[in-house]
Amino acid sequence: MTDTQLPPVRPKQRMHLRYTLAAVACLAIVAWMFTELRGAVVYLRPVSYAVSHRSAQGTRTFRMGGTVVPGTIAKSSDGARFEVMEGGAKAQVDYSGGPRDLFRDCAPVVVEGHWAGNVFTASRLLIRHGSAYDASKRADANCRASTS
Repeated sequence: MTDTQLPPVRPKQRMHLRYTLAAVACLAIVAWMFTELRGAVVYLRPVSYAVSHRSAQGTRTFRMGGTVVPGTIAKSSDGARFEVMEGGAKAQVDYSGGPRDLFRDCAPVVVEGHWAGNVFTASRLLIRHGSAYDASKRADANCRASTS
């Protein structure tokens, strides 16, 4: 064998190299997917958790679930301003978007948005209900007392 010739690569070594490269490529793809998915996740938080962890949430988008406080809805041309409550905590919500048919006092809602100071700025409003909607079962004690 001369100095310019490399020793032949055995087929077994070539197979190990292929498997190693495939494993590295798969790990890179999985790591990339987790990174991308982590940024796309929108968490659902109850009002009590969202209010107590307001500073930790910062301006990250998340969903907050609670019940509309009776008498707080102030509709505007581009949405509404209202309060939601859950677990003894209340939060002011500034919603910009179209009106919802089931949106009213004591309605169980989920709002999607972020904190802007002490106000939750929402761009999405979801009314929670099952296939057989019955708001009286979902309303908390404050709502039941105020509507009786």
